[in-house]
Amino acid sequence: VGERVDIPGFLTNEELDATIGSATLLLYLSTYEGFGVPVLEAITRGVVVVASDSSSLPEIFGTAPGCLPLEDP
Repeated sequence: VGERVDIPGFLTNEELDATIGSATLLLYLSTYEGFGVPVLEAITRGVVVVASDSSSLPEIFGTAPGCLPLEDP
């Protein structure tokens, strides 16, 4: 996995746009999330998001698909 995962550290806004914008999918399986900023950043850039139904994430998704219970395989 280490060869396929890049952990870049701090990114400028331009670098963040390029990194998130080139993603195919954001898989966000957090059991606790305060607000869900990474989810919002991905959604605003048109990236498909699949996330857990914890904390504020269901509020971000509203009626859109992609917010799923972690207990449901």
